[in-house]
Amino acid sequence: MAAHVLLKKGKRAAASYIHSECVRSVKETPQLSELLDVLLDPTKLIEDWDTVDWCRWLMAAGRTPDEFANTEGDEECTQEKFCHRHGPKSQVNKPAAPPDLVCVAEAMMPRIIYRLVQHLRDKSSPSVYLKGLQEADAFLNMLHELSEMGAAMRKVMTSALCNPQIYRCLTQELTGNEPRKDSTRSGEKLYQEALASLPHVEPPAEFKVDSPGLQENLVHKTFLEELVFWTVNFEFPQKLVCLLLNMLPDLDYKEAFTRAFVLHYSRISQLLVKSMDSDALSNRVVHVSVQLFSNEDLAYRMAEEMGLLQIMVVSINAMMSKILIQNTLHDHDKNFHYVVDCSDHVMKDHCYWPLVSDLNNLLSHWPVARMFMTDSQLLDMWFLFLVMFQGMNVNRRELIQHIEFEPQSYYAAFSGEYEASSSPMWALVNHLTDPDLLPLTKNVLKHCTTALSNWFDAIGVTLGDLWDPYQVSFHLPLHRYYALFMSQAVKCQGASLSEVMPSIDLLELLMIHPLRVQVAFYEILCGMWVRNGLQIKGQAMSYIQCQFCNSLVDADIYLLQVGAMHLDPDRFVSMVLDRFHVTEWLTFSSSSEERFLHPDHEIPMLESCLVFLATLTTVRTNIGLSESDLARLEMVTLLCMNDKTHSQLLDLMPDKCNSVSHNRDFETLLSQVADYRAPNFETSGTMQQGMYVPKGSTWEVLFDPLYVLLRAVHRRDFQSSLDRYAAHVQQTGKLKACQNPWPPYRIPGPTFDAYKNPIRILQSKTFQAAAFVILYKALKDPNVSDHVISLTVYLLELAVTFSKPVNQTGAMEICHSDPSQMLPITVVDQMFSAWFPTDNLAANLRQVVDCVYLSSHESASSDDDMDTDGLNEDEDSDSEDPLMFFSSGSSSTTMPITHARFGSIAPCRVPLPLPPSTFSSSASASAAPSSLSSTASSGASSSPSTSSSHPGILRSQISLSQVNPDQHTMLGGHQLPPPTTSPSVIVESPLDAPSELPSGSGAREMTQLVSESFRRHGRVVSKVKRFLRPIRFHPLDESSLESDSRALVSADSQTALVSADSRTLVSSSCNDPIWTVEVNESIISLLLKLHAKLSGKPDSYVMSDLEEVTRFGDGPFFVKNLLDKIAQLDHHNKEYIKAERQRLWPQHEDKDAEKSRGEEKRRKAKERQQRLIAEFASRQRQFMEKAKEAHEPMETEGKPASSRPELSFKDKEYDCVICGQTTPSTEDRPVGLVVLLQPSSVLGNRYLDTEGLVLPTNQASYMRLIKLTSGDDHFDQEMENRIEELKRQFSEHYWLLSLNIGWQGGIHVQTCSHHLHLDCHKAYLESLRTQSRQQSLDVTHGEYACPLCRQLANAVLPLCPSIGEQTALVKARPGDNAASVARELVEFLSQQPLPPSRHSPLLTAMNGMMENLTNATLPRYRCYCATPTPQSLFLFVSSIARTNLEMDLVQRGGTLVLAEKARLPRRSCIVPLLYVLSMHMKFLSTEFYTQLLSQVMGLSVEGEDKAKSISIFDKDVPLLIRDITSLLLQILLMLPLHVDIAYFNCLVQNFFNVVFFQVLCQLSLSTSVEQREVLKSETGSEDLKSLLGSCIKNLESSQLYTDDAGDKKLDLSVENLEEVVQAKCLPYLRMAALLRTHVYDEPLPNIEEASDEFGTICVYLELMRSDWKKQGCGAVDALHWAVKPMADVLNTWCADLASFGQRSQFAAHRLLARLHLDWKQPRLLTLPLSYDNIFQFFHRRPCSQCNSIPKEPTVCLVCGTMVCLKENCCKQTGVCEAVRHAVDCGAGTGIYLAVNSSSIIVIRGRKACLWGSVFLDSYGEEDRDLKRGRPLYLSEDRYKLLQSQWLNHAFDHTNKKWILHKDNL
Repeated sequence: MAAHVLLKKGKRAAASYIHSECVRSVKETPQLSELLDVLLDPTKLIEDWDTVDWCRWLMAAGRTPDEFANTEGDEECTQEKFCHRHGPKSQVNKPAAPPDLVCVAEAMMPRIIYRLVQHLRDKSSPSVYLKGLQEADAFLNMLHELSEMGAAMRKVMTSALCNPQIYRCLTQELTGNEPRKDSTRSGEKLYQEALASLPHVEPPAEFKVDSPGLQENLVHKTFLEELVFWTVNFEFPQKLVCLLLNMLPDLDYKEAFTRAFVLHYSRISQLLVKSMDSDALSNRVVHVSVQLFSNEDLAYRMAEEMGLLQIMVVSINAMMSKILIQNTLHDHDKNFHYVVDCSDHVMKDHCYWPLVSDLNNLLSHWPVARMFMTDSQLLDMWFLFLVMFQGMNVNRRELIQHIEFEPQSYYAAFSGEYEASSSPMWALVNHLTDPDLLPLTKNVLKHCTTALSNWFDAIGVTLGDLWDPYQVSFHLPLHRYYALFMSQAVKCQGASLSEVMPSIDLLELLMIHPLRVQVAFYEILCGMWVRNGLQIKGQAMSYIQCQFCNSLVDADIYLLQVGAMHLDPDRFVSMVLDRFHVTEWLTFSSSSEERFLHPDHEIPMLESCLVFLATLTTVRTNIGLSESDLARLEMVTLLCMNDKTHSQLLDLMPDKCNSVSHNRDFETLLSQVADYRAPNFETSGTMQQGMYVPKGSTWEVLFDPLYVLLRAVHRRDFQSSLDRYAAHVQQTGKLKACQNPWPPYRIPGPTFDAYKNPIRILQSKTFQAAAFVILYKALKDPNVSDHVISLTVYLLELAVTFSKPVNQTGAMEICHSDPSQMLPITVVDQMFSAWFPTDNLAANLRQVVDCVYLSSHESASSDDDMDTDGLNEDEDSDSEDPLMFFSSGSSSTTMPITHARFGSIAPCRVPLPLPPSTFSSSASASAAPSSLSSTASSGASSSPSTSSSHPGILRSQISLSQVNPDQHTMLGGHQLPPPTTSPSVIVESPLDAPSELPSGSGAREMTQLVSESFRRHGRVVSKVKRFLRPIRFHPLDESSLESDSRALVSADSQTALVSADSRTLVSSSCNDPIWTVEVNESIISLLLKLHAKLSGKPDSYVMSDLEEVTRFGDGPFFVKNLLDKIAQLDHHNKEYIKAERQRLWPQHEDKDAEKSRGEEKRRKAKERQQRLIAEFASRQRQFMEKAKEAHEPMETEGKPASSRPELSFKDKEYDCVICGQTTPSTEDRPVGLVVLLQPSSVLGNRYLDTEGLVLPTNQASYMRLIKLTSGDDHFDQEMENRIEELKRQFSEHYWLLSLNIGWQGGIHVQTCSHHLHLDCHKAYLESLRTQSRQQSLDVTHGEYACPLCRQLANAVLPLCPSIGEQTALVKARPGDNAASVARELVEFLSQQPLPPSRHSPLLTAMNGMMENLTNATLPRYRCYCATPTPQSLFLFVSSIARTNLEMDLVQRGGTLVLAEKARLPRRSCIVPLLYVLSMHMKFLSTEFYTQLLSQVMGLSVEGEDKAKSISIFDKDVPLLIRDITSLLLQILLMLPLHVDIAYFNCLVQNFFNVVFFQVLCQLSLSTSVEQREVLKSETGSEDLKSLLGSCIKNLESSQLYTDDAGDKKLDLSVENLEEVVQAKCLPYLRMAALLRTHVYDEPLPNIEEASDEFGTICVYLELMRSDWKKQGCGAVDALHWAVKPMADVLNTWCADLASFGQRSQFAAHRLLARLHLDWKQPRLLTLPLSYDNIFQFFHRRPCSQCNSIPKEPTVCLVCGTMVCLKENCCKQTGVCEAVRHAVDCGAGTGIYLAVNSSSIIVIRGRKACLWGSVFLDSYGEEDRDLKRGRPLYLSEDRYKLLQSQWLNHAFDHTNKKWILHKDNL
């Protein structure tokens, strides 16, 4: 049958026919072939919908496509364990799908796939392939649908894709007409061109790699391989990728697809480099590869059979080899090494990431990792790749000017090393945990050693080469590989260090660059690289960042620790001192030659050097800690910096490239070291999440400051840890508050057995000499920081602690009868390794250094800088010199202890009583010229000479002619040459004397010059004594020094010792002298002096044998610990300490005299203090007297003085926060209160029953909430209904005055209680308008921040001058009865107020305030009538007062009970507000209120016409259905606010009477007919039942009582009636009490119990007597009448109501029945405990407005409405739904819960902010945007805070991060 015939038959009929033919025939039927030739003609467009539909119908085999799809099932799920009916094994021995089900699909599928391939070939051009993919969209959708039908159809598709024969037959045969053949030929040509255009990767020439994935020419054998090719070529289009991945459940297909993917893998690497969107392409590649290489068996087969590892390594090598640049480390001419260019887009855009990610995935499988580490060629290729990163991104320090352009490539370098080097390294290292795998580790180390050796050759570095101190690279992956593999071998595989350690020469070479990195890191922190910009600081921070530290800094430190263990300690320490540039500072020379370090950097770099040495010797990260101990230490370090949340701890724990070792025992360790602190918040609105805080034992035992310093990215974190530590030890009483604790540096634990203790370097002579110099300078130079001192003491303590006790004498002690008193030695400056004659630490600590030789160039350097006028400057002050010196004798000198540069020890200034000088003058001083000798003796004869704090700063070059031949000294333990005939002269010269004197004959002239200088400055000769020091200058013969040069540096030669008292250096004649500085100190003596200095008293150290218990204390504590340990180290040291104390502080010192001097100082200080106090008190009295005279009122002429106090008062004054003036508020210059006006709907959101006020989580609760919020039980709805009813029944003239509005949209006024002048406020606003920084302030609408407290405000409430007056403007006459007071009140109310005499600024301000109140109100809430009238204005003004009073009550908890009232501090502005409102009320008509008030009080019924109704007009509102509280407010605002309280009491009493009977009338509606009959019969008394019966009698003629009450029956018991009446009267009484307390400034009564509230308020309002409880008074006892009889008044009120009831029965009944209801406190919706309930209900819920599913569903927490946030679907008039709903529901305030993020969004007017979240996880943390996926639970405290801020209108004050939403939310 021809194809056109089948096409005419229709799709279903043709499909049935084809199906029947396919069932009968095994091979493809010719009919189907012809039909497919027509349908799948390559000349037709593939997007033809009809073709796609025909294919669907044909494969359905006579069914509809939907019916066919439903017949399919799924063969397998991801894992068989989920269901026994699924998985590959479940299909064993089970029948396959019926052949007739998929026979058509099997015949069609190859042709369909071939058609897709033809289309991709035709559209392979780069310019059209995107369009081609769009055209194939419908075709691909069809294939997607087929792949999703089930396992049977997937099997059909995978068979067609993976069959080589089908591919060969269809692609190589040319069939059809000529156009079709041409199209096929064209497609084949385009296909070949595309193959050639995709570049391949060639492996390096030295490596032989045989892998099909690295062949130059690709040969495809299946449709799958070609489809993978087009997927790669088109950069992984999503539709094509998903189609190929959909069939991965077929295991045969998965392996075929993986092979095809590996075949093209090397091409993918090249494509990543060329792609315009490499980031998106990277994600797509990894999306595919992660599903293929995560299977261990499959990954291993690909590595073994396809050479996948080689492909990956070669590919990444090829990618990086194209971006190489020459390395610039060291000598550029010798360096032929090339590194990657970090500024290239390959590095910046992380193009390599998919490759290294896949490699990490592969190496996570142990079989693959083993293959990697055993393949030498593969390792060589890998290290060839790593060497491209070695030394990349070299930084050169800028010395002259700031860098012009800061490169941002550093992060690319760090992330590159982390991802491409560290991640594979950790993947390999984590496998090497078995000792049997040690050969693998050694193999890696062998290849790494080769790579390192080649690298050193390439950069031209050998041992002994000079290093460049101005450049550094932080990237040394080869070093770190060696370090961490070596560490793993020792730690986990039982290897000895000698097995895996490099040779000593290579080890020293390996140390060069890590040490340089460490030095550069500290240089950056010290500010030496500041000209390189912020990026260099970013590199230093990245180096120790938690993500990188395990791979970078820890590896470097480990390598340096190994070097410290095996290199010569003296050489190691010398190298460290030299690299840190501190050797120049560790000198006794004062040479002014240029040094490497700027003076400002010397102390910080010294601190850094000591920190480095301490870190190197104590950190046990890789040499002594288990994984558990390390995790504990890391956790403690983070917690000590700052309290952390659980997620912060997880995120900040150092990362070993996704290693889970730290997380394994995370919770257990956390519970051991920290306590959980539940989330809390402050009333200001600041919220905290659940935090973990360190335990007390953590601070005392585990806190390690050095490790904190190692991990602190910011030095402020280290300071924070020390501050927190200090607070802990002081709060727990372990240290006094006056003491400044030193950091509690810890004594380190043991190392692993394979390692030596790195503390060995601290026991070297070099370090001991350096510590000697530091301690010496610390005593004399105030610039030496406490951090330096504490670190030096700590390092010495480590050296002593880990030194074995010595009981034998040292090598040098044999020459002295007392081993504790070793002979002094003379040493050479900076030759530290030769300072001490022995390696015995105990002996070296007590070794006295007599003097220090300076090199010859030290003196020569100052020859040209002589200054003979040194004393001309600062001659009158001895405090200008930057250095402070020790004074001679026993006098005291204050020595400041300075701050550490980036340390933490607080400054401490203590007076230091110094010991008598140990420097004695020599008799040879008499040899000096007489002029100099006499001058010096006049200044120093009274006391021994002293030493300068800066050694070597005073020196003279004087030729000596005579020397005592018996005087000898020691230099490094060696005897010096015989003395010459030149005499030794000791010269004492002032500080500013010439630094050097000429030799020979010029000496006398210079001496005379100095003498003349002293005579010219005779005034300061007496002061100069303490600036003098003896220095011995001994010229030596250079030849003699050369002949005995070994004596200067060797410690092993034999020596001849002489008397220790003679320390004169002798020499033969010479031309180039050597200069010496006399020291005469030992380390122990320096420590003793340091202890005295820090303690502030002489001889403060007391030896103790107690063991050290704690590590917390101040400076003297740690120095004492060190001295105690030194004493325990060697008994000779103990004796030496005793002798040295006796020498320094002789016991014969007159302690009584010292004590008396101290007492005299204290007495004088006390007398001086008393004098100051007396003088201050005298001045205060004078000021008060003057102020009193200035403010005393002048006596008025002609008026008795006795009348003045009553009429005069002092104006209240206010402080203006802008100008600072304190003035009263006047008519001409008024003062205002800073206020914020905002519309509120809080009062309107009250309900009669709040049980249903719950956020819905199901449809039933949703419907209940809708019913509640839209029914009459909602206060706002009730008031709307009441207003509508009043509109219908009464005249607008009257109903507007019968109630208040403002429940919804009323203005709430609040203040921060600060004042300002109105003119100052105007100028302030003008200045704000000119500023452009006020982003969150809407200045155009009057918003501003209070100048003092910065709270938001938008108006100024003017203060009337009469505010604060205590005298009433209208006073009642004493003795008047209630009737008289009532008549006077009515009469006063009838008087029209006088208009203002002039238009003053105060009146203008009050008018402006009223305009602000009006403008702040939304237009819909300003007026409830068609056109504004005086009555509507009257209603609006009085309602503002009512709104603020009601809000005051709400914020007190809705009651005046003390427990509820005491929770909020009050900042009320109600009184000034009432003044403004009252001024506007007084100019309205008062006739109505005069009549109304008269009849309320019964004044109008005294005459003959007693039956006259109060309702003069038919449309007036009966009194018994009016809102009496609003009536009270209206009349009070009509009167002067300071009327006598008797008038106020009269109003309150009479209106209470009305409220009382309103309640009784309302209760009568709830009675049955029988009850009414009973109550009417109870007459003759004035109890509740009788009065209730009277009301029923008066109203029974009306039609208010209906028979539809049903089963309603009021409980008529006295107790119940009393309780109900009191409860319904309380709202009125509360308002009256609040008015009284505000207007008359009378405090509210203390109400302890809620049951006492009614009676206590009645007593407060003078409605009942104070003994009401004893008398058993009730509500009836509060009734008092101005005019009798009461019955007549009640009859009048009831007659009006009855008349209205007869006219409108239903309206009258409803208005009365719902007058006094028990409205609950406003609150937000109750939320479920689990957030998941909310998410499940609202996440996919359609919007009720647009019926679409919002992208960001957001729920109002006031009413439960869901809105579409930030979407246009519900946008109306340019306003989005959330903003519009905030206006409708909250008068501009909206509180929303964003369902998809769990965050609270607050909208306030034109602004919005992200408030936070009220749902926290089990650790008390927020999970914004639900990123962590942890279960969330309601935080009751946070939700209460949110509700409190809503009730108190505090959002503007407590939330600071506001944005203008511009109606787009």
